[in-house]
Amino acid sequence: MKKKFNDKYYLKVSDYFYDGRLYIGIVSPNGNLYSDVTINLPEIPLKHNNQIFLNGDLSKSTKNKLIAKGIISKPKGIQQYNMGKYEIADVNFDVLKEYDSQGVEEFLKNSL
Repeated sequence: MKKKFNDKYYLKVSDYFYDGRLYIGIVSPNGNLYSDVTINLPEIPLKHNNQIFLNGDLSKSTKNKLIAKGIISKPKGIQQYNMGKYEIADVNFDVLKEYDSQGVEEFLKNSL
C-alpha cells in the first residue's frame, strides 16, 4: 500500500513523454489528478535526472510539506521561462520511493 502524502492525497511518479524527465503529481485515492508538483521545460537543461522544475502554481504550503518530508530539497535556483519563473529542486529518490516505489523504479529504469 502506498504511503499518503497528506490526509487525502498520494504522490504519483512518472516521466514526461516528450523527454523522459521526472514527473511528480498529487492524486486522489482513485487516481484523479489534484495538482502537478513538476512542470516540464524541455528546452532548459537540468544537470541531473533527480532535478525538477517546480510548478509555478504549486502552493507554498505544499512545497514546504515536500521539503519538510525530505522529498525535495529547498529550491536551488530560479529559471526564467517565457513569462514565468520556476524554481529548481533536487528530489530524494529514496524518500520518494516511500510514496510511489513502482513509479520511482520505472523512472530510474527508463532514465538510464
